[in-house]
Amino acid sequence: MEPKHFNLLAVAAVVSLVAAGVVHSASNDWSTEKVNGQKLFPDLGASADRVGSIVVQKGKDKLTFEKQGKGWAIKERSDYPVKVSKIRQLLVELETAELVEPKTRVKERYKLLELGDPAKEGANSTLVALDDAKGKSIAQVVIGKRKVAAFGTGNAGTYVRQPGNPQTWLANANVRAPTDVSDWVDPVFFRIDPKTIKSLSITPPKAQTYEIVVGDKNKGTFKFAAVPDHHKLKSGVSATSMVTALKTLELLDVHKSDKLPAGDGVFAAMLETMDGMEIDFRVRPEKTDRWISLAVVADGKEKKAADELRAATKGWEFKIANWRARQTFKEPKELFEPVKAPAPKKVVPQSPAPAAPASAKPAPSPAPEGAKPAPTPAPAGGPDPASGPGAAKPQ
Repeated sequence: MEPKHFNLLAVAAVVSLVAAGVVHSASNDWSTEKVNGQKLFPDLGASADRVGSIVVQKGKDKLTFEKQGKGWAIKERSDYPVKVSKIRQLLVELETAELVEPKTRVKERYKLLELGDPAKEGANSTLVALDDAKGKSIAQVVIGKRKVAAFGTGNAGTYVRQPGNPQTWLANANVRAPTDVSDWVDPVFFRIDPKTIKSLSITPPKAQTYEIVVGDKNKGTFKFAAVPDHHKLKSGVSATSMVTALKTLELLDVHKSDKLPAGDGVFAAMLETMDGMEIDFRVRPEKTDRWISLAVVADGKEKKAADELRAATKGWEFKIANWRARQTFKEPKELFEPVKAPAPKKVVPQSPAPAAPASAKPAPSPAPEGAKPAPTPAPAGGPDPASGPGAAKPQ
């Protein structure tokens, strides 16, 4: 082998080894060590207990969480309770976040990191502001784009900046602060075991009430108590599916409501359990969504469960997706269809039998030779006076 060829092969081998190392390093995220930097909020750990309110704002969407005793509530939702674990998680993320890699200081380039003005309509950045109980600011940060696996598999980073400071950073924390109510509360506001349901009567707007009852209790199935006259169930309709869809109901949003809604477009339903608890449901349409409220009207043998349900739902109306409401609350026309009457049998008219021809009288036989012709019968009423004796002779 010539030295020239040998040198080319050696160079190629080195290049291949380097490339393999780069590929291995890129694919082996576990080999990446955590990168440390300076704290985003160095004093937050000591001040966390002083936080009395938290504002999360993204464009026109804004939520204010206020501390109330040992719990938290959403100010804009009439103090609907927040899961304390959600608040604690946000505070821990902010407290442990470290600024690892400096990014742009040019304001015009903030949008690349989703760090523009969070108060602007249509903003994709989020402002998080922490205040104490008296409204004094403790910390503020603008949260931008999330960078997946920025520091290895399962270790995402977040682009951040502090208001008043043009410097942007990549922080080594996955800081999340959504403005959807459902991300901060227990979204499931109603739970029930379908096996405990005895019946469900539904009254659609401007339509007759229909009832669903237990079919086979051992199998947990349900059936319609009756089908309207001259109708049948549509293909694919399942009473069991309609009832079991009530197993859990999850909210998208919530607001105060002093009384159960009524009127045009409102579904009403009464659910009765095996132990006699009765729950009045109302479903109100609003654009593409539905608002549902409920009231316990009879405890039955389940007073404790009834009281807990009252405490969680009384005075509130919950927003749920339209498709979710339609799983249970259906119009009769979605369930039943008319039975087509069988078509009458066609009667083929038969042709009448041909009439028998009238029988002809036989012609009289000729008289035998020499015999006198038979006398002509006299007309009724006696002999003709013109031909009898004494008749006038012709002149």
